[in-house]
Amino acid sequence: FSRLKGKYAMHPPSTPPPLPSPPLLQHIDFSKNSLSGSVPHQLATLPLLTHLLLYHNQLTGAIPSSLSSSKSITRLVLSANKLSGTIPPELGSMSSLTHLVLHENSLHGTIPPQLSQAESLTHE
Repeated sequence: FSRLKGKYAMHPPSTPPPLPSPPLLQHIDFSKNSLSGSVPHQLATLPLLTHLLLYHNQLTGAIPSSLSSSKSITRLVLSANKLSGTIPPELGSMSSLTHLVLHENSLHGTIPPQLSQAESLTHE
């Protein structure tokens, strides 16, 4: 399969379930599921992953800089969580990234100038 979408809206918040890692997985959408814990850094190892949508959960911790090793992610949406720390400058090396949505978190600092290196990144 190429898509994985979670629609189980766990109450109380729960950690993300173990993810299968088929090499053809392209689209992960676990938005609006009350997930807690950190963003799994292993997601960067999925070679064809283009969409990672984890918005409106209760994810905590830093945005994993390891996500930058993915050269296929076009949409990274982590908004409306409880993520903290700074935006990893390494995200600027994501050559396919077109959409990066991080609002409604507890991030601090400035936007890294390296994000201007993400040539495909658009401004809306």
